[in-house]
Parts: sequence; C-alpha cells; structure tokens
Amino acid sequence: MIVCKYCGLTETTYYKLKKHIARDHTETNTKIQCDKCMKELSSTQTLKSHKITCDGLTSLQCQYCSKTLSNRYSKYRHKKVCQNKQKEANKEADKEEINTLPSITNNTNNYAVGNLQGDHNTINNNNTNNTNNITNYNTNNITNNNNSIMLFDKDSYISFDASSMDIEDNVSKVDCTDDRSHIGALYNFSNILFSIPKNRCVKKTNLKMRHSKVHTGDNRWETLDDSFVYDKLVKDISITLMNKLDECEDSGTIKGVNKRKLHYLRGKTEPFTNKIYDDEIDLIRQLRIIKTNIKNILHSYSGRK
Repeated sequence: MIVCKYCGLTETTYYKLKKHIARDHTETNTKIQCDKCMKELSSTQTLKSHKITCDGLTSLQCQYCSKTLSNRYSKYRHKKVCQNKQKEANKEADKEEINTLPSITNNTNNYAVGNLQGDHNTINNNNTNNTNNITNYNTNNITNNNNSIMLFDKDSYISFDASSMDIEDNVSKVDCTDDRSHIGALYNFSNILFSIPKNRCVKKTNLKMRHSKVHTGDNRWETLDDSFVYDKLVKDISITLMNKLDECEDSGTIKGVNKRKLHYLRGKTEPFTNKIYDDEIDLIRQLRIIKTNIKNILHSYSGRK
C-alpha cells in the first residue's frame, strides 16, 4: 500500500496515487502555463518555443463570429465554415434589399409627368421616414438590451440585482449539522441569481475551455481566464448573499430555528467574501466545488434570453 503524504489516503499503485494527488490536491501541482493564453506546457523549454508564436487568447478568436477556439487548427477549420456562412448571409441580405426596393413604372397613359415626379418624391420621403424610424427603433432596442445586462467590473464589486429574490426558503433548507450544507445553499442562491437575465454578465459556452466571456458594456464581451473570473464571481456572489441575509435579519422576516440557520450560513459564507482561505485546505476544496457549480450554472444559461 502507498500512502499519500498530504492526507494519509492509501492507494494500491503509484498510478492511482498520482491520479488522487492531481484530483484532490491541486494546490500542490506545479503548472507551467503561458501567461498570455493560459495554455499548460510540459516544460520550460516548450514554454519558450510556445511564447514565440503566442498572441494570447485573441489569436484563437474567429474574426467573423468572435468565437474562441481551443487551438489554431480548430480555428482554421471553423474559420472556413464561418466564412462561407458569412458570404451566404451577405448574398441573401443583398437579394432581400433588391427585392424590397420601390419600383416605378413610367406609364404615360396612366400618369402625367408631373404626377409621376410627385409620386416619386413621396416615395422617397416615405422611405426616408421609414429608414429613420427603423434606425431609431434599432438603436433604442440595442441601447435597452445593452443596459439590461450587468457589467462585469474587474476592479470592484459586481452589483448583482437580487432585489426580487426571496431567500427564506433557501435558508430553511440549511442543515447546521452538515459542514457542507452551505455549499448547497450557495449553489441554489447562485442558480436563482443567474436565472435573472440582467445578472448574466458572464458567458460560459464550453466547459472544456479555460476562459469565459464577460460583459464590459455596449454589448462588448471580453475574453478572460477562468481562474480570475470564477474567483471573483465566488467572492461577489457571497457578498450578495451576505447582504440578503443581513436584509432579512433587519426586516425580521426570518425567526426561530431559521434565524439560527441564517447565522450559520452567514458564518460559513463570510470566508469567501474576504478570500481568507489561502492556507485552509478544506476551504480550498469547498472553493473548487463552488466554482465548478457556478460554471455549470452559467453554462446552462448561456445562449438563453
């Protein structure tokens, strides 16, 4: 039997022990990563060779649809398909534009020249007014849609909209005798929080990718590494939950046994609001579970309206 030096777990083979350490003791793994695209390399020598050609995450983005691919070969294959789709879409748009252009038949038997000129001016004026209306309508819609999504502020707290949320039922399900009960409560709270479209400031379209897109305003989305994004989300969601707990206690809506559960949940959530878990192995494991939960939640909501 082979004993793990970190937790004392015994395994029958070195292969199983290696898998155990990689899975349960990720804090001990020394990773060689590119600081531009966060790709993991096997050695410092391959890292040096990789950095010569690496342009960061943006180098893996499709210029037509802004999708981020996993490698250059995938980007090359995707780009060819996306380029053809873009050309077909442009052709269809041109056909529709030609079909919708007003046609005027110069029939001198039915219209006088003066009337024809007058009708032509009327059509032009109507087209101009319609164009202005469509432009104003689209601009207003785009502005409203952009303003409806929360900004992912990299430097300060994300002000999630939790004003309509009722967390009394969430608090009542907390089990004070279970050290992991607060993880389930935070999961349920996050799920309800991101069910509100306004709060979906992060897009996770592929769980295998190590980066996500964050909303920076005016319908602009920036690609950031997951290690930063989900550390920040855990902290800011925990702060939002703490604020809701304080709000419930101040209003007196939670009483009796549930009030004790509220204090328990607050005490368990507080470490994640201050990121005071650097030296606590159990808290680091809990953080990993919470981050995975939030990724799965965001992945399930990505693409929904």
